[in-house]
Amino acid sequence: MEFWRIPINISSKKRLEFDLTMTSNCFNIDKTKTILTKNNNLHGITLLNISLKATSPFIEFTIFFNKNLCKNRKIFLGLVNKKKFMNKNINMSFEDKSAPYVFYWDIYRNKIIKYKNKAESISIGFEKECRCFLNINEIKIGMKYNQFEHSIKLYRNDIEIGVEIQNINPGLTPAIELHMEDCKIRLSSNNDYQENFYL
Repeated sequence: MEFWRIPINISSKKRLEFDLTMTSNCFNIDKTKTILTKNNNLHGITLLNISLKATSPFIEFTIFFNKNLCKNRKIFLGLVNKKKFMNKNINMSFEDKSAPYVFYWDIYRNKIIKYKNKAESISIGFEKECRCFLNINEIKIGMKYNQFEHSIKLYRNDIEIGVEIQNINPGLTPAIELHMEDCKIRLSSNNDYQENFYL
């Protein structure tokens, strides 16, 4: 079936949510586990309950914030190895090399930081600093996993930004690190998006 490129359409039965067991206590998560709020000057990390793979290749968040209180604009979206990402790491930062992950997207500065190992990193700057935080009160960000290329494409406000991260194995878990003092993150209903794929 793979040789003849015959598509198989299978939906993931597991609902996409924030993982309460892997969420910093500086966040508040609602009963649906799909809306996260933050009203303090602390920072932390939260992981999702589903990894990126063929049956769940797409993840999207909408971030709402008060631009008048947007002093610390650090927002990171990354992929982590959940098996190695111990609970103590949720109060650290992706910038701290002790927290295991594959890469993180510094959304405000438009940079990708990719780690080969704890001692070596690659920084890719692909645009000027994002001015969207100055002009609007919300931004939508997302990533999509390509099972054939083993790559991730990045999206901002539903538009592919032309950045592709290579050599990404399936099964890594999306994670958000947030420093902004007053904001809300909502998991998009578009995360139900499924497409044909090949086993």
